[in-house]
Amino acid sequence: LIEHFFMSQMKQVAVFHLSCISRNPLMNMRLTPP
Repeated sequence: LIEHFFMSQMKQVAVFHLSCISRNPLMNMRLTPP
């Protein structure tokens, strides 16, 4: 049960970071290779 909660939290954090990166063009250009 604790592992499932931890995995769900990690998934939410990952989606949150992905949405922030996609909204920030400077961060997106910095992360994508030339």
